[in-house]
Amino acid sequence: MIAGLFIGTCGIFEPTRIPPVIVRLIHEAVRMTLILIKRMADTPWAVRPVTPPAWYILALYYGFLFGILFSIRRRKIYAEKNLRL
Repeated sequence: MIAGLFIGTCGIFEPTRIPPVIVRLIHEAVRMTLILIKRMADTPWAVRPVTPPAWYILALYYGFLFGILFSIRRRKIYAEKNLRL
């Protein structure tokens, strides 16, 4: 990564100092990375169909979640009030 930043910085400020071989290697590496990303995204395991849960399960989940968060908030406020006394 540091070498890439160095070569990119040199390429911006003094493009004639970068050998064409290095530019071609970086171009091929980027091209191969993009090909691999496309190939991995096309595989069948990249996306799995998921059925959404029922509404009552979501209601229970969010009810418990916000209940826990509310109780933590109340305990924090209670602790802050007791420290001042």
